[in-house]
Amino acid sequence: MSSGEIFDSVNMKVDFLGGESSVAEHGEILLEVNKFELCAQHSLPQTEWWSMVHCMFSLQECMNYETTDASSADGHSCEEANEGTDDDETMTGLIGLDTDLSDCECSLEGVVDYCATEYTSTTFAELDDCKSSNVGQHLAIASTAIAEAVDSGSAVWVNIEDITVSVSNREHSELGIWAKGVKATACVHLSYFGVHLEECKELSLY
Repeated sequence: MSSGEIFDSVNMKVDFLGGESSVAEHGEILLEVNKFELCAQHSLPQTEWWSMVHCMFSLQECMNYETTDASSADGHSCEEANEGTDDDETMTGLIGLDTDLSDCECSLEGVVDYCATEYTSTTFAELDDCKSSNVGQHLAIASTAIAEAVDSGSAVWVNIEDITVSVSNREHSELGIWAKGVKATACVHLSYFGVHLEECKELSLY
């Protein structure tokens, strides 16, 4: 759903867990990641911010580091992060494995810069200004409040018109089934509003 008819027909919004339990699991740098992505969502068209967030999640191993010296010392690079060799589910990123990532620096700021440059009309400097501003702080507080109010603060994958489509702990084996469920649920709701898409016909919903 990253592109195509369904993507063009829905309004997407992502909220991020940024409370104490999330920071305890992922570290303080998580709060910086959340603010960068919320600032992108706040200021950019959906096609741009979602592509940027996609890109950042593909390189998420690099976002654990403040500097490339630190990531290099641990043997990490953007290419390695995208290949998913260190992912707990060994899942590859969403960037093509044949993509040239030589311009990508393996750090949080490096990933934001690379993904913003490749997929958006904004710049790292603009996103960094937002992240460090009262706007970025407000966006993070509001987003965390929304995320923590849902399902006792557990990660909720996707909510479509108050229908939650989630996945169990067997993420790798169930991800394909989950994705089909998301697509089917979106198609059902679109058809309810009289939007019948060619992309949905393969699901034999109508």
